[in-house]
Amino acid sequence: MEQTANYNYDVFISYSHQDKDWVRGDLLSKLEAKGLQVCIDYRDFEIGAPSVAEMRRGVTTSRKTLLVLTENYLRSAWTEFEVLMIQTLDPANRHRRLIPLRKEECQLPNEIGYLTFVDFANPADWEIEWRKLLNALGSASAKKPPIVDGDPSPVSKLGEETSRSAREGLEALIELMDDRQVQADVVSFEAIFETSCKQIDSLACYKDLHDLLHTLQFRCYNYLNAVLQNARKSPDDLSVWDNVFEYESTLQDIMVGLRKYTEDETLHALVPWTRSLVDNLKNLFQAITKCDPQLIALTLRPINQILYVQPVLINTRLNEAARALPLPSLVRALTGLHEKLDRAQVKPRTLAKFKEGLGSLSKLHVELASLIREHDKWQEIDIELRRIEATIGQDLFELELSWPDLKTRTQPSKIVDEWAQLLSNDMAKLSESLATNDLNKTRHYFVRYRSRIGTRFYHVDTTLKDLCSNLRRVGEPLTALLELM
Repeated sequence: MEQTANYNYDVFISYSHQDKDWVRGDLLSKLEAKGLQVCIDYRDFEIGAPSVAEMRRGVTTSRKTLLVLTENYLRSAWTEFEVLMIQTLDPANRHRRLIPLRKEECQLPNEIGYLTFVDFANPADWEIEWRKLLNALGSASAKKPPIVDGDPSPVSKLGEETSRSAREGLEALIELMDDRQVQADVVSFEAIFETSCKQIDSLACYKDLHDLLHTLQFRCYNYLNAVLQNARKSPDDLSVWDNVFEYESTLQDIMVGLRKYTEDETLHALVPWTRSLVDNLKNLFQAITKCDPQLIALTLRPINQILYVQPVLINTRLNEAARALPLPSLVRALTGLHEKLDRAQVKPRTLAKFKEGLGSLSKLHVELASLIREHDKWQEIDIELRRIEATIGQDLFELELSWPDLKTRTQPSKIVDEWAQLLSNDMAKLSESLATNDLNKTRHYFVRYRSRIGTRFYHVDTTLKDLCSNLRRVGEPLTALLELM
């Protein structure tokens, strides 16, 4: 019997955006009318997350995956999903988790061509095919997660709640500034407030820049590379360029976001490459407008070099700024201030709010320190895996040397969630294939293992950046306090 208790959705729909009218209209409405919980990108994917990571989440958290097969899909999205299918789904489809739906006449890839598919190519057969599709999907059984734009980790959610309390506590301190004695006491801590504000500003700037590069990588660069490959394969097929103009506005938004790094001399001194990136993006914009494959290839090359190097460096600087943030000193200063306030004639309710915020600020420090340690761990492992990835196509020597150490560092101590279970299973199979010196199986399970590690590193990285965003909001009342001094 099929196990469904662990699934958040009944079905994940993979489709081409060129077919979105039928998918988001007819298909989605019919499935949800039957009570099925559907995962679909435009509504359920986390904003800012890599599309591949979100596709993987859609597949692994859904009882079934429905492929809407059209010429558009096979040209644009199939290659990406094919890799995901190999890594995530049962390739033989023994558990019937993959349901192909042929929307129009098209040649199905060999990897799924042998499967029985729902055939919507002939409108006269639609009534029968709808019944077949709904029967294959079964009855609703999944419970949709309460947050539709990505299920944040507990650390991220806690950080948001804690930062809100810390911010309200500092806002309460601003209210207490009506008291002259409070003003005098606050002024004595001006230096630590100023240092904290500067470091929080640095965190915010590095996070914003990292997010801009993230958007460029996953919402422009990867897609345009795929368009370029298709244009080279089918130079006379103008449909390759149908959706490319949608990315012009994204490029413009990125260039606007980069403006402060190019116009502010202090920021530009920290990231001088941003001006050349803006120039490269302008050239790319013109190449897209002309639908010129050679020009696009030429303009993507320097952008690729920046995307290969700079996100890692920005991550490093962001972590350094997080480490340099003097939260312990700020907490000590505010604690001393609170002890004086406790003896002053101030509003009890406001004082209680300040005390509660002080406790939350201490929690933020603990969370930040914990996240930095975890981020550093996965960063080191990711660097090691990148090095192995570069050689595994030729031989297993580097993997064999590194595997005992990697196994110790990445083996889950407890199986607390689905990710830990899947990682543990892939590690066991990777160990077996290495022991038998099976090159093909080892490569296969290394790809799976590498993907799982990448997913965890991405979530830790995202959570750290979320916490930095929360700290930015905490810094706003600190800035207001400095202005009152």
